[in-house]
Amino acid sequence: MLDYAVTEIPPEKILMGMPNYGYDWTLPFMRGTPAQSVSLTQAVDLALRYGVEIQFDEQAQTPYFYYTDNGTQHVVWFDDPRSIDAKLQLIDDYRLAGVDGQPVLRSELAGFAEYVRNGQTVNVKRHGADISCHAKHLCRKLRR
Repeated sequence: MLDYAVTEIPPEKILMGMPNYGYDWTLPFMRGTPAQSVSLTQAVDLALRYGVEIQFDEQAQTPYFYYTDNGTQHVVWFDDPRSIDAKLQLIDDYRLAGVDGQPVLRSELAGFAEYVRNGQTVNVKRHGADISCHAKHLCRKLRR
């Protein structure tokens, strides 16, 4: 989408929107069935509550996980510091004006860091990295 946008609009006039929520989809997906929106920290809470591992889709640069509640399977897609960092990199790559949504993202990142400080484990499958290191890196980047 950005490839096309920068051919029609000067990049320095583009603010990239960045959602601060995720979606909890009931499976199997049925057209017309809405997903439940969840905050970024609510998504992690769900993974912890159901004891499921958070996966990372390298192509989409987005975390997700599956869980089952009362026999119904769900998939949750959301953002975390890794996916937010990948999106922020697009600002530099495309020389955009910036991103819309940073103030809310800062409060969400504080929630991610809180999970680590409280000693709760969030299993992240990406080169053995943990959320705290990504959160610190991203917080520095957001303050620029």
